[in-house]
Amino acid sequence: MLETLWIWRDERVVKRLSWYLAVSTNKMPAKYLICRRIPVDVDFSASEEELWDANRRAAKIFDQIHRGIRRGEIALGDLEKPKKSLMDLKVELVNKMLRHCNFCRWNCKVDRLQGQKRGTCMLDWTSRVSSYFHHLGEELPIRGVRGSGTIFFTSCNMRCGFCVHPDTYVMTDTGPRRIEELFLEAEGAVLHGDGYVRFPREVYTYTYDGKRVKVSKVFKHFYAGDLIVIKPFYAPPINVTPAHELVVYSEEEGGIRKKKASELSIGDKLLIPRLKRESGEEVCIDVGRILESAIAELKFFVNIQPEMHELVVKLHESGLTSSEIGGRTGYHPAYVRGLISRLRRGEVGGKEKKNSLVFEDGRVRLKTEKRPGIPAKLKLDEEVAELLGYYCAEGHVSKCSDRPSSYKLVISFGKNERDLAARTKTLLEKKFDISARIVERKTTISVEVGKTSLALLFKSLCGSNSYDKKVPPHLFKAPDSVIESFTEAINVGDGCITGGYVSINTSSRELAHGLYGLYILLGHLPSYNVYKPSAEKIIESRRVKQSIIYYVKVRLSRMRDKSWREAKHVRYRFTDDYIIVPIHSISKKRYTGPVYNMEVDDKSHTYTASYIAIGNCQNGDISRDKDNGLVVDPELLAMMMWELRVEGCHNINLVGGEPTIHLHTIVEAISLLGSIQPTRDKLTYLWMMKPDALRWRRLEPSQYLYGGELNTPILWNSNMYMSGETLAILRELVDIWLPDFKFGSNTCSIKLARTPWYWETVSANHKTIYDWGEDIVIRHLVMPNHVECCTKRVLSWIAENMPGTPVNVMDQYHPDCFADPLSPEFDPRYSEIARRPTKEEILEAYRYARDLGLPFESISLEKSVFGLRP
Repeated sequence: MLETLWIWRDERVVKRLSWYLAVSTNKMPAKYLICRRIPVDVDFSASEEELWDANRRAAKIFDQIHRGIRRGEIALGDLEKPKKSLMDLKVELVNKMLRHCNFCRWNCKVDRLQGQKRGTCMLDWTSRVSSYFHHLGEELPIRGVRGSGTIFFTSCNMRCGFCVHPDTYVMTDTGPRRIEELFLEAEGAVLHGDGYVRFPREVYTYTYDGKRVKVSKVFKHFYAGDLIVIKPFYAPPINVTPAHELVVYSEEEGGIRKKKASELSIGDKLLIPRLKRESGEEVCIDVGRILESAIAELKFFVNIQPEMHELVVKLHESGLTSSEIGGRTGYHPAYVRGLISRLRRGEVGGKEKKNSLVFEDGRVRLKTEKRPGIPAKLKLDEEVAELLGYYCAEGHVSKCSDRPSSYKLVISFGKNERDLAARTKTLLEKKFDISARIVERKTTISVEVGKTSLALLFKSLCGSNSYDKKVPPHLFKAPDSVIESFTEAINVGDGCITGGYVSINTSSRELAHGLYGLYILLGHLPSYNVYKPSAEKIIESRRVKQSIIYYVKVRLSRMRDKSWREAKHVRYRFTDDYIIVPIHSISKKRYTGPVYNMEVDDKSHTYTASYIAIGNCQNGDISRDKDNGLVVDPELLAMMMWELRVEGCHNINLVGGEPTIHLHTIVEAISLLGSIQPTRDKLTYLWMMKPDALRWRRLEPSQYLYGGELNTPILWNSNMYMSGETLAILRELVDIWLPDFKFGSNTCSIKLARTPWYWETVSANHKTIYDWGEDIVIRHLVMPNHVECCTKRVLSWIAENMPGTPVNVMDQYHPDCFADPLSPEFDPRYSEIARRPTKEEILEAYRYARDLGLPFESISLEKSVFGLRP
C-alpha cells in the first residue's frame, strides 16, 4: 500500500504531501468532490467577467470548507449538492475561455471552437490522447506500488504562414517600420515550424478600424513562389503571398470581411485605417540617449608611424602651435592636441579608441568636443519640427576628412532661398545654443555647423543623406501643430505645387512612407507614386546615375479645408474608422527569400501594412505531432480516469505534451468523473491507447469510492507555462502539482526550448501555488553545460521563495533527436547539450541543493540513473 512505503518516513515529504496522501489512500475526498458541493449564485448566461466574480466568491467558500474537512470539522456527506456548483461554473468558464483562448502564456485569443484561426498550438477544440497507463517510472510518492494513472495528451508544434515581403512597411505608433526590422529588433528567434518567431517589446500597430494595438509576435519563414503585387488607388503597393488575407469592403457581401490576395480583383475595395490616437502629447527628445547609441560604433585608431611620432613631438617642443603643426603634417589642430596628449601617456600604435559622452549642466557633448554641449533634453515644439523639416528636405551630414570621428551638419538651399538659410541659422542657434555659419557656394548657399554631437543627433533622427532620410519617430506622437510645422517646412524646402496638389519627391522610400503616415495621422488622404527612370542619363556630356523617385502628394484645397468627406466625383470614401479605396492594379512576381507576418493582441487579427488593413495569414500545414493519438471528448477522458483509478492507480496524472492546452476537455471530464463508466465498445476504442490493457485487476470499491463517489487525486504534471486564469480554474481541482522548472533564464529557454517569457511566467506560477499551500514536488532536469546558468539559479530561487518544497534534481537527461549527434535530425545549434551531463555536473547540482537546505535526497536519489550521492 502507498502509505507503507519508506518515503513517508521523511517528515519533509509528509509535510508537503499530506493532503495528496490522504486522498490517494481514500481518507479524504479529492478537491473536485468538494467543488461539486460549493453553490454558486450566478446565471451562466452572464458575462465572463461576472462568472469570474462568482468563481472568486465561491473559491473563498471552498477554502473554508476545505480547511474544515482537513481538520475533521466538516464531513463531505453533510454537504448537499446544489443545483449549480463551482464545478459547473468552471466548466462554463473554460468553454468561454476557449472562445478567446488564453489557457497558456501565449494568450493567442483565438476562437478555438470556431477553428478558422488557430493560435500557437494550432489546435481547435479537439483533444487527442496518445496513451494512458499505469506509470511505474514517476517519483516514489507518486508511482507507489501500482503506478501513477498517467494520461499523455499529444503535443503541439506548429507551422504558421508568414506572408509579407520583408520590405513591407508596418504602420506603428512611432511611424512606418519595415517588418524585417521589427523582427530583427525583437527578442528571441525561437524556432517556429520551419521558420522563427520573435517577441517585440512595446511595439504598437493599428487595426483595420484604426485602433492602436500591441504587436505580440513577429514571424519569419522562407518562401519560394509567386507574390501578389496589389496597388490600391492612393496608397503604396503591397506584396503578399497568395494565401494572405486583406480586409475588403463590400456592401453586397455584408460590409467588411477578409479575402485572400489570390481572390482579389481590380475594383475590390480595401481599407486605409484612420489612425486613432490621443490629441497628441508634448514630446521630449532624449538627446543623451540618442547620442549614446550613435557613438556606440564611433571608434578610431591611434595609428601613425613612429617617424611621425617623433616629428609631432619635435615640432611641439620647438614651440609651434597646434595649428602650425597641423599645417605641416596635414592633421587638424584639435587632432594634434589630442595626439600630443596621447603620446605623452604612451598610447602609440594601433590602439582602438572609443568616444564617450559628457553630461554637465543639462547639456551633453562628446568627450572630444569643446564646451558647451547641446541640450540633453530637447522639447519637440513647432520650431524644432520646422528645423527638422528643412533638414529632411535639404540637409546632410558629412564626415570630416581631416579629423577622425568628426562630423559636420550641412543644410543647403538655392541661391534664391537666402531667407530660408537665415531662418535655419537662427533656429539652430536658438534651439541648440551653438554658432552656425552661412557658406556661399557656386550654386547653393548652405548653413553649416561643425559640431559632431549635433550632426550625429540629426543623422540619428532623420538620416544622413538623400537616400536614407526618414521622418523622426518622435513626430508621430507629437501634437498636430508640431506635425504640420514639419510638413510645411519640408514642403517649403523641397516641395512644389502643381495641378492643385502639394507634392514632395524624394529618393528615400522611408521618408516617403513617413510623410504619407504623417498626412494620414492629420486626417488627410495623400497619394503615393513611384517613378523609375532609366539607370543613367547624360548631363553636360557626363554620364549620371539616376535613382528611383518616390512622390507623395496631397490635394491642397482639401488639406486646407479638411473637406475630404464633402468632395464629389472621387474614388475614395471616408468613414470614421477607415478610408475605402479601390484596387488600381494586381500583378504577380516571382520571389525567393524570407517572408514575414505579425500577430497582434486584438480579436480582429488585423494590422496596417503599406497603410492597408491586412489580416494574419495561417495555413493548415502543421507539425507531425499535433494529430498523433486518438480523439477524446470529456466523456471518454472521464472513462480513462475511472478505469485507471479502479485498477489501483494512486492518482490521475495529466501530462503531455502539455495538458494546459486541453484544459476545456480536462475540466469537463473531471466534472463527469465517476458518473459514467466505459461500455465494452468504449473500452475497445480506449484500449487502442492503453499499452497495459487487461494487466491490472480492479480494486475493491471501498478502496476508491468515498461516500459512494469515485475518489482520486488529480495530479497536474506541467511545464507551468500557463495563464493566471488557468491557474485559478485548477486551484480547486488539483490535489498535487508536479511542475517542471528547467531553465534559469529566458535566454536559455529561448535557445533550447523555443519558449519566451519563461522565467517570469513559470516562477510566478510556482510561487502562487506555494503561497496557496498546495501539495507540490518540483522537478529540475540537470542539463550539460547549464549547471551555472540554470540549475543553480533555479535551485536558489526555490530555496528562497519556496522553502521546504521537495525537489527532484533529475540526472536522467540524454540527448535525443535534434540534440543527438548520431541522429539524422541533429542540429548543431544544440551542440552544447549533445551529451549526457557529467558525473561532476550531477554531483555539483546535488551539493548545491544540499547546501541550500532543499529536501531533495529522498525524492531524487532513489530515481538517480547513475546512483550518485552528494
